[in-house]
Amino acid sequence: MKAREVANGMQRQALRPAESTNITGALPVLDLRPFKSHVSQLVEIEKTVGVVNPRPPGLLNNLIQSAKKQMQRGLAWYTRPLKQFHSAVIDAILAEAESRKLMEASINLQLNDLSRRSGQQLENISKLEEALERLGQQLERLEKTIDRTGGHP
Repeated sequence: MKAREVANGMQRQALRPAESTNITGALPVLDLRPFKSHVSQLVEIEKTVGVVNPRPPGLLNNLIQSAKKQMQRGLAWYTRPLKQFHSAVIDAILAEAESRKLMEASINLQLNDLSRRSGQQLENISKLEEALERLGQQLERLEKTIDRTGGHP
């Protein structure tokens, strides 16, 4: 698999909506398995940069391998920074994925807290409505008493 195909697969995975949620009203669960699979494929591809591929034994193949190894040593100045760059890119991708996972957890905690507090507020509103209803009933009784007694309670 070529690096471009892996990158395209990662992009498709990132753009695809998640199918499940972990709690009611929470953000979709971030599934990093396909992402990590793509990253491990990138790691394998990165290992092949500047590597001499093996050839079967034989005098001609040994000469070819020797020439390829000399070229590899001669191009090390070029391939070493490429390998360092590729490793840094992979590390950055993994760090970004971990950051997303942590942000998702933080947001879900905040949503849970908000939901809990909203429930408490609804309970408080219900209690206030009940208290208001009782006060209204007491007021009605007081008005009736005032009407019966002619203005004196």
